Amino acid sequence: YDSLVTFQPHKFYGGPPSNETNEMWTRLSPPGDGIVELPNEFTAHLPASLPSPHNPSTHKVYGVSMFHQLHCLNFLRFAYYPDSVEGMQPWEVVAHRDHCLDFIRQAIMCNGDSTFEPLTAVGINGMGAIHQCRNFERIFSWAYDHRSDKVNGSGYKGGVVTHTPGHRNSFGDGMEDDK
Repeated sequence: YDSLVTFQPHKFYGGPPSNETNEMWTRLSPPGDGIVELPNEFTAHLPASLPSPHNPSTHKVYGVSMFHQLHCLNFLRFAYYPDSVEGMQPWEVVAHRDHCLDFIRQAIMCNGDSTFEPLTAVGINGMGAIHQCRNFERIFSWAYDHRSDKVNGSGYKGGVVTHTPGHRNSFGDGMEDDK
């Protein structure tokens, strides 16, 4: 943990899904949504995973958990506004929502933030306290550089990228998709 971060409200990440809010959420994940290729020698101590589609004998694919957590939080944002969820059966929305709630709960518990947050007359809103955080941009850059197949996409089934949410191309730090 090498970054001090003061939480502040951000209007672009809340409210009903819109082109503007959807774009801001999309920019939080690199092309490939954090699915990366790791050499087999690095994965010996990790749980088994699928082989890389283009380097199946030397690499395996894994997802960087931070981006899975962000995906789940974004899905919950859509599930909160049910009219915005398209292309899924109601039972799929419920199953995905329940997975995301439990996954985020476990991630929060795993990364327990012990920052002291100030109370106000209306309670704790979490804003203004200084948190000791991992460097988001460093994790993003690493996942960007090691993304599987160097293509946009998320979801990975048997060597096939299952959907493409777009790419990060104007976040303000000059990173662009190199395809």
